[in-house]
Amino acid sequence: MAEQETGKENGDVEAAEVKKGSTKKLLVIVVINVVVILASIGATMYFTGALSSAQATTNTAAADGHKEKSAGPKKEAIYKALEPPFVVNIQGDENARFLQIAVEVMARDQDVIDAVEKHDARIRNDLILLFSSQTSAALSNREGKEKLRDEGLKTIQKILKDETGQPGIEKIYFTSMVMQ
Repeated sequence: MAEQETGKENGDVEAAEVKKGSTKKLLVIVVINVVVILASIGATMYFTGALSSAQATTNTAAADGHKEKSAGPKKEAIYKALEPPFVVNIQGDENARFLQIAVEVMARDQDVIDAVEKHDARIRNDLILLFSSQTSAALSNREGKEKLRDEGLKTIQKILKDETGQPGIEKIYFTSMVMQ
């Protein structure tokens, strides 16, 4: 009988050890899950810019402690489509090629948008000249399209600076582009 009790005690010890091992495994799994979740949150904040903008603000404030704080959040973006879309002949291989581009401008002040509307004829003229000077080869890749967009922005900013004294437009966007 003593042997049976000893067997029960050994079984209880083994069961306790198995239970203790299961608890350790469960604890390790929980800790790993928490680390993965925190890493995901950190990566999300980093890639969306929430983390870097907060660090940049902190670094800027530390480096420029004597400067004034920023004036506040940027004004809301205002978009204006230049209608109708631009259709121009472009230089192609040997065939006649056409380019159709829908353009929108972005500013943060309604006065700038009003100036774009007021000087629409000159803006459209200069953009047509710019777009028609392109080649199909230059616009066949992303870099060429981005370069054209940058040149278009500079063209509009120059016109607005000549007419109003300020460039005003922050960006332009190609909302549609078709080449034939």
